[in-house]
Amino acid sequence: MNTERPELTTHIYKKEKEPSSQYIVALEGPVCAGKTTVLQKLRESGSVVVEEYSEYVASAARDFPKFPPKDEEAAKDGFKFFFDLEIQRKKDLEAQPSPSAVLDRSIYTLLAFEVGASRLTGINILPWAIEYLDEHQDDIINPEKIVYFDTPAEISRARAEEGKIRIA
Repeated sequence: MNTERPELTTHIYKKEKEPSSQYIVALEGPVCAGKTTVLQKLRESGSVVVEEYSEYVASAARDFPKFPPKDEEAAKDGFKFFFDLEIQRKKDLEAQPSPSAVLDRSIYTLLAFEVGASRLTGINILPWAIEYLDEHQDDIINPEKIVYFDTPAEISRARAEEGKIRIA
């Protein structure tokens, strides 16, 4: 299994371009870390919230990709599936004129998934995925800040059990 990790740098997504008219913050963290609870409170207070990728799956034009992928091409197709959801999230965000917005996860979630998936499958498409994002950066929501909910695994598991949420 290939465990090499290419250098990730934020310049990939922050190349010279028009500044966004919105200040965007993304919330990241493990399942059951508290992101949804915070987002519900923000939504109730009138903040613009962009839902997580999973909320867009039902509207996807293609079938949900199978995991684990059988080969590199299937892994790339799976990444493109979720990238198409990022495009829809960006369109939804642009349709809501607001000085600020909060994302439930960001494009970095997709990259993190690829790092984890490569450890499980031995199929490493991360260098390709970074290049793909670089070529399609106009379709990416670029948060100015990312807030990571650093919740210990035992707390996430306990919250998942309490809420009857299935997690790996």
